Amino acid sequence: MNFTVIFDFDGTLADTFEIGMGIYNNHLAGKYGLPKDITEPLTKIEHRSTSEVIKQYLRWWNIPVIGFVWEKYSFDYIPDAKLFPGIAELVLELKNRGFRVGILSSNIHRNVVKCLENNNLNVFDFIKTNSPLGFKTRALNKIFRQGLANKDRVIYIGDEIKDIRSCRGAKIPVISVSWGLNHKDSLIDEKPDFFVNNVDELSKLLLDDFPLIQAS
Repeated sequence: MNFTVIFDFDGTLADTFEIGMGIYNNHLAGKYGLPKDITEPLTKIEHRSTSEVIKQYLRWWNIPVIGFVWEKYSFDYIPDAKLFPGIAELVLELKNRGFRVGILSSNIHRNVVKCLENNNLNVFDFIKTNSPLGFKTRALNKIFRQGLANKDRVIYIGDEIKDIRSCRGAKIPVISVSWGLNHKDSLIDEKPDFFVNNVDELSKLLLDDFPLIQAS
């Protein structure tokens, strides 16, 4: 099987942070036991796993209704998100060179698909989603079991601490990017296999600096 590059969606491919904050402020803030002012949670999220912070502020009894509200309103906003500059060109070049490309995201599947369609990047070999409250190790292993990627010929790209920990659990390499949710210092402290500051560095790493990685 050709080498596979798996991307996270929010904060890695698509710039959804401000959109997410808008959904929270307009439809969730101060409701269902959630704080109205999320300055403190956001400060913690910069330097901690999002899963840990979310669990700190959610209660088991309000998780279903919060999930329902998020799903109801997110489709009105998330598909309009823009991709980070240069990321579409990188994905297309990977495809052009014969790589497989996939997405594993904690966002809702239809949001991801519609956003890619709106940005003319509906080229991914697979799109899988997992719970935002958990790590992605189980979802990654399911991808391997389904034959969508070869565990020995894959790399994951994400912007969060939980991406690093998930890949460590799945025993695959991970590239952390600086332009997403978690602070770069916190990402580096988690010791990802690679760290990049911008899309140009990511492109160089994937397309030029991996002499042993061939598409097929």
